[in-house]
Amino acid sequence: MKNLKIFMIVLVMSTSAIFSVSASETEPINQEIRKQLVSLLGNEFPFELKEDQSVEISFIVNIKNEVVIVSVSSEDTNSAIDYYIKQKLNYQSLKVQGIKNDETYIIPLTIKKSS
Repeated sequence: MKNLKIFMIVLVMSTSAIFSVSASETEPINQEIRKQLVSLLGNEFPFELKEDQSVEISFIVNIKNEVVIVSVSSEDTNSAIDYYIKQKLNYQSLKVQGIKNDETYIIPLTIKKSS
């Protein structure tokens, strides 16, 4: 019984250590991906917004380091935003080291309304 308790404590500690290391390793990669996506989208949008829009872009990266959009989620069901993001980002190459192929990434973005 004592061995079982020790084993469980070691298992929990090692599992939490693994998750904390992997989360801290992916954060700089996600920030670099986000910067490149923002750069690819640009500052000019072919549609008018009444207010700022929060958008979550879900995508995978294929073997050629190209973005493949899975979905675009926003507060507003504005199909123009969805279409524009897919049109601008689908199959664009990323130049980020450490990207895992066929892993789903979710990047939040805010599109500011034009002044």
